[in-house]
Amino acid sequence: MKPKRSAQAARVPEELAARDRRRLGMICAFLAAAVLFVYGRALLGDFVAWDDDINVTQNPYLNPATFQSLVAFWKAPFLKLYIPLTYSVWTAAAWFSRCRSGPLSPLSPGLFHSLNLCCQVASSLFAFGLFRVLLRAAKPENDAATSDWAAALGAAAFVFHPLHVEPVAWVSGLRDMISGAATVAALWLYAVSALASDARRRRLYFISATSLFAAALLSKPSAVVIPILAGLLDFGVLRRPLSRVLKSLSLWFVLAAGFALLTRQSQDALHIRALMPLWSRPLVALDSLAFYLFKLFWPATLSPDYGRAPDMALAKGWLYWTWTGPAALSIAIGLSRERRINAVCAGLFAVAPLPVLGLVPFIHQDLSTVADRYVYASILGPALAVAWYAGKWPSRRWPWAVAALIVVALGARSWFQVQVWSNTGTLFGHIVAHNPDSGIAHMNLANYLADHGDPQGAETHYREALRYRPAEGMPLNNLANFLVRQNRAAEAVPYYEKALLDGIAENVASAHNALGVILPGMGRPPQVAAAHFEAALKINPRNDRVQGNYASFLVQHGHPEDAIMHYQWALQLRPDQPEMRKSLAVALASIGKIKEAREAMAAGLGPNAAVWEVDGALGDYLQVHGQYAQALPFYEEVVKKSPGLPGARNSLGFTLAKLGRREEALRQYREAVRLDPRLTIAQFNLGSTLIEMGNTNAAIEVFSKALIAIPDNYELHHNFGIVLLRAGHKEEAVRHFQEALRLRPNFEPSQRILAQLPH
Repeated sequence: MKPKRSAQAARVPEELAARDRRRLGMICAFLAAAVLFVYGRALLGDFVAWDDDINVTQNPYLNPATFQSLVAFWKAPFLKLYIPLTYSVWTAAAWFSRCRSGPLSPLSPGLFHSLNLCCQVASSLFAFGLFRVLLRAAKPENDAATSDWAAALGAAAFVFHPLHVEPVAWVSGLRDMISGAATVAALWLYAVSALASDARRRRLYFISATSLFAAALLSKPSAVVIPILAGLLDFGVLRRPLSRVLKSLSLWFVLAAGFALLTRQSQDALHIRALMPLWSRPLVALDSLAFYLFKLFWPATLSPDYGRAPDMALAKGWLYWTWTGPAALSIAIGLSRERRINAVCAGLFAVAPLPVLGLVPFIHQDLSTVADRYVYASILGPALAVAWYAGKWPSRRWPWAVAALIVVALGARSWFQVQVWSNTGTLFGHIVAHNPDSGIAHMNLANYLADHGDPQGAETHYREALRYRPAEGMPLNNLANFLVRQNRAAEAVPYYEKALLDGIAENVASAHNALGVILPGMGRPPQVAAAHFEAALKINPRNDRVQGNYASFLVQHGHPEDAIMHYQWALQLRPDQPEMRKSLAVALASIGKIKEAREAMAAGLGPNAAVWEVDGALGDYLQVHGQYAQALPFYEEVVKKSPGLPGARNSLGFTLAKLGRREEALRQYREAVRLDPRLTIAQFNLGSTLIEMGNTNAAIEVFSKALIAIPDNYELHHNFGIVLLRAGHKEEAVRHFQEALRLRPNFEPSQRILAQLPH
């Protein structure tokens, strides 16, 4: 009997281990599924005009994405931020998107949103792992199931808090998502390494945690606080001696210091309007913490722009009393029974956003010191409190019920908040509704309305943006651009000229560029426009848009050789511009560089373009610009290679007629009509050329045959009426004008001729 009891006893740990694995699998599956349910609507969202354009859709390094793009992101900061890992992920996504849907296709927003969603799923699992390790180490008296379910509740509270919606549902929030997920994973593996008894395993886990810490730093610089977070958990929860904690984290502090210096060097924020005196910065930081505490407990009105710039907070007097909130909480923690764990949770919440609390100025502070995305990792503190207090009373139901209710309420609020990020219109409409003083929200909402057919609403919001930011170049340029699109260029000029006085160089360059484009059409001398283009390029020679506009200006004013250089420079800066490649081809063709012109046009049309399409497109572009002699050899080549194309025959005939070679033109028109009797433009060109040559009877015969083939074409009836009038057949002409109006009642040319004819 004794061996039998031993075998039965041996099976008990195996059954417990199997039960643990099933429970862990169930919890992980639940967390992943719940995250997908709460945030899944984000996959249907679009890119929004809130940094998604400069980071992704209009980022020259992602359009197209190349190996050189990766190298550039790792070599130097981009947009004053060194986050090469985030940009590497975006580069891979852009490359995959174009591989799947074509090299000239727009990027897929769903693919980019899925990256954020995957990070949130990973964060939920890492948070569960972290809380599980902490609870099992700090509460060894609890059974494994209690610790696991309490950790699961804490992880759910972490990932479902509505303050996470912004980075999850916003494509540009990927930097926060990668950094946040890596932060939680690094803390988890650090805790595991701290508890490991085997030296080899301890080193392995610590190396893995350090790698994740580096990944967090390479995704967002604010991850420099991770060593402090790890120290809080190590000393406050795992209760290791402070000396041992500091020794373990010494390497991390060195890494953090290095990245802090790099960020300081690449992100100089000393020019910001809201640069605060030193004495006020602790008050700014406490004001930010008070704001986040309020949103933590009441996440009802979340917005990407709270407009809480420090100078405004000081002017309104908020800084002088909001510090009482964090102070009262600190006193309450000091008086509580569980002051140690409460201090750890509060410390996590306060330390995680430390780089962007306002103690040190940062570049986005002019807009607002506070933003939801800044507290992604901060939610670990309150979430740990949920897990801790749920597991404190394993036999009581009410703490678990309260924790579950909190999780459900947070998830429901987040589910609704995701909808705000559906597109630019919903986003900025939401911001304006909750923060009507946001000039940038008015401006971006106006851009959206202008692009979606609401010019009246757009102008209202452009002027509101300018009311809040009257001296800034960006709203001045935006309103002026809108007025130009509304054919009100004369009204736009004063706004552009005022934008030239802005202190931000890029806004000044944009105003110069716009003036260079519109002034020639207003009768101003070409030298004035050229001076504006050159001033814009002096500010930023790497602006592909200015390079392209200046090139077009040079072509229009008879300097194609100079234009070619600017087109090539623009395409070197941003290769994915097919229309610019076509314009380059035209400029090359106009100076006789036929081979280079064909190569450029082929690149503009795409890899599937036939040879005759390339020549036809070159001919069309040159013909539209009145360069008939240059267009002729291209049309002749098309007809030679593809003699059965009626459209090419018609284009060749039209070019020959413009060059005075009417007999040759007639042959091409007749062949085009023979190939396609319903080609209206060829019928019209044939009849018109015959009239110009004085052969009215032949023209009448052509139009008569054309109307037999195309009896329901109002333009043919109208043109035939003109021919008949010239031939003196007034009554028959009137019938054709009337037939044109029957087919097209509002056709003004026929109406005008009939009104002028004597009755």
